[in-house]
Amino acid sequence: DLHRAHQKIEPRLALVDLGGVGDAVVGLRGVIAASYFATEVMLPLILQTERGLSPTRSGTILTVAAVTWALGSQLRGRNLASSLTYLRLGTTLSIVGIAASATVALPGTPLAVGWFAWALAGLGIGMVYPTLSVLVLDVAPPAEHGAATSALQVSDALGMSLAIALTGAAVHVVVDALGIGGYLLGFGLTTLLGLVALWLAGRTTLPDGTDQPPPQPERQRPGRHRPNSAGAPGTLTGRHPGGGSSPTRPSTASRSRSA
Repeated sequence: DLHRAHQKIEPRLALVDLGGVGDAVVGLRGVIAASYFATEVMLPLILQTERGLSPTRSGTILTVAAVTWALGSQLRGRNLASSLTYLRLGTTLSIVGIAASATVALPGTPLAVGWFAWALAGLGIGMVYPTLSVLVLDVAPPAEHGAATSALQVSDALGMSLAIALTGAAVHVVVDALGIGGYLLGFGLTTLLGLVALWLAGRTTLPDGTDQPPPQPERQRPGRHRPNSAGAPGTLTGRHPGGGSSPTRPSTASRSRSA
């Protein structure tokens, strides 16, 4: 009947169990995203309302962080260390940058300090994001890779949205009463989230043998050819594909003397 047909075609949703490590990685993605992006939305606002910068100049602090984010991802892609090393180093750099970026709210602090701090946060988050993507694929079963990456993206979006909404609402209410102190309260909340992310990163462990940097490919010197055992065409073996020696051709000088 119609009810049974509907049950057959109705998609069934199920929670994916990624294990302790996988769940920690997914949760860490949400917490670090909440800390970083909730801080990011406050920076242009403070620079315009408290420091008197134009929208163009205040936006350059985000541009600097975008560049260092790309640099951090490039460094992560070189695989010079293990994934956990990149994760902990990147989380530390990001939290230090988030905490130090609060100096933009202090009138007597040079703006260059805030720019440098946020560039440091971008460098750290650039290492963390690709590392978490690699780790969640390492710990999830192959059949659950799609669900694992989806959980990672949902955690990212959910953590970011909640942190921006709650921090923004709190800062909006407190700034009217405390002035600059309201912004410092917002930085305190995002730094606290960052410390939670750092705690999670420090407790994240992987099974033995699954967190080793990949071996670097062997580089051959230019101009040298390594013959293969089969004597395939194109290799400098001095033999024909059939195994016989290649005939030597007399040089032009030899032909002229014989003539």
